[in-house]
Amino acid sequence: MAHHDSELSWLNELLPQLPAQLQEGLVAHRGFHSPQLLEHRPVECTLPALKSAWEAGIKFCECDVRLSSDGEIILLHDATLDRVTAKTGTPNIAESTAEDLLRWPLLQQDARLASLDEVLQTALAASCQLVIELKGSDGPSVGRAVATFLGSRPELIKACALVMSFELEELKGFATAFEEQRRLRPGLERPALFLLTVAPQAEQAPPPDLEEERLEEPLEEPLEEPLEERLEERLEERRKDDRRDQRYQVLDIGSSAWLDTAMQLLREAASARVWPPASADISQKFVMWDLCLDGFYIEWTEQLTGIHKDALQHLCRCCSVGVWQCFGQTDHAEEAALLLLRILCFRQRGIVSGVRFW
Repeated sequence: MAHHDSELSWLNELLPQLPAQLQEGLVAHRGFHSPQLLEHRPVECTLPALKSAWEAGIKFCECDVRLSSDGEIILLHDATLDRVTAKTGTPNIAESTAEDLLRWPLLQQDARLASLDEVLQTALAASCQLVIELKGSDGPSVGRAVATFLGSRPELIKACALVMSFELEELKGFATAFEEQRRLRPGLERPALFLLTVAPQAEQAPPPDLEEERLEEPLEEPLEEPLEERLEERLEERRKDDRRDQRYQVLDIGSSAWLDTAMQLLREAASARVWPPASADISQKFVMWDLCLDGFYIEWTEQLTGIHKDALQHLCRCCSVGVWQCFGQTDHAEEAALLLLRILCFRQRGIVSGVRFW
């Protein structure tokens, strides 16, 4: 870990400078890592990355989980090991046993893949928590597997801040399996369940690196065709990005009709905890029944503190809300503080709702 010392020192110096509320709401995305600083920070979703964030004072770390071929829950974002090994043709997680996966050497000598079991135990010992994102596949449901695991290890539930996914089928699998565990073990407290959402395409800015190139072009000359072509290529990549998969839900916070529907469903769920609510229309695109959602993790856009600030406040009055950013967008402490100032700590039926940042 010696080669990480300078970056860890930077993190330890940065955190005390942030407002206390902002520190409490930060979520370290895949731990303390950066794809652009691989020589200076730990590999994403590994124990060194997660422990570095927790030991620095960040209480929450996000991670992605997938299922191995023998049903073990492994931390990894991608379906293969290519990116974390800098090799091609590495095995698919769903087609490999946990024993084989945990033996693979990663980009750094002290790094290996981790199981959800060992990571939750580490979080519990540090009095910290994990934010778990369910990554689906064509095989068995990882949502069901996580719920079954937590039901069998109830002492680890307090180390899980929430479970979330872009994919409704994985959330349904988790919710259904956890209810089965409750029947077997009355009194189990379910972690909060969040739906990850993307913003409407029109609200997305062009990729920031190409925006910088555009601004550097001389104003008196027309943009060169190659730059326009590159910009269009990157925008097309974004449109094809797996976040925009049809399995994922778009949260149009600027649409009063969408927001009213979501709020009505949440209100009836909170009062009755019975799904589907009487007012639910199964033809609606936004499907929440069978989930008993506790909140949403929504994609950040500049409109959240602009024209959509009132709609965001309305959402936060009814449920908990998290905010996530695309890789490459500038981290902005002032923007985060403004979100906290406007919408943190609304109370609905005795439950504190607010914002978490990742």
